[in-house]
Amino acid sequence: MIAIQIVTRGEFKLAYFELPLGGVDPVQVAAEIEAVGEQLAGPETVLLRGQGPVWVYAMLTHARTLPRSSPARMATSWRPSTTGGSSRAR
Repeated sequence: MIAIQIVTRGEFKLAYFELPLGGVDPVQVAAEIEAVGEQLAGPETVLLRGQGPVWVYAMLTHARTLPRSSPARMATSWRPSTTGGSSRAR
């Protein structure tokens, strides 16, 4: 389970996340990010802080702008690249 804390400070929103040891399931992470996506919306600048794979930062970045359930769809369509090209499902 990913722990996400969002704090608003003036013109900024600070989003802290912490991942459990031993790896994470992208679909589960996407569902948890989706649950806080509305808290990230608004005119404030969002600053992200945490340690994790780059795709967690991408999901948090897009959670505030994509239609509901899009992060979960991104997680289910993502596959590691075996050819060095794009990792998006075709």
